[in-house]
Amino acid sequence: MITGRQIRDGRELLGLSQPQLARAAKVPVAALIRAERSDGEPSITIAHVGSIRSALEGAGVVFTQDGEPWVKLKRTGPTDVGRRGSDPTSESDG
Repeated sequence: MITGRQIRDGRELLGLSQPQLARAAKVPVAALIRAERSDGEPSITIAHVGSIRSALEGAGVVFTQDGEPWVKLKRTGPTDVGRRGSDPTSESDG
């Protein structure tokens, strides 16, 4: 089970408002607000927790059960920013 703190931190990590996450998760805004008020187990239905978790994970949030941070963004792959030779036709690699 994820905690209210993880839900809040995951939403903030993505830069989403409460209404935006509620809409994405297809849950009432009031349920999301109630969940985020708790640092521990949220006082909402298991179905709502599952929907919120799925929406956050679908947007790239990864939840951890031990240690900090409690939430992080999933790495989507290597970035080409600042890498030499990312274009195989480039003559700048040496």
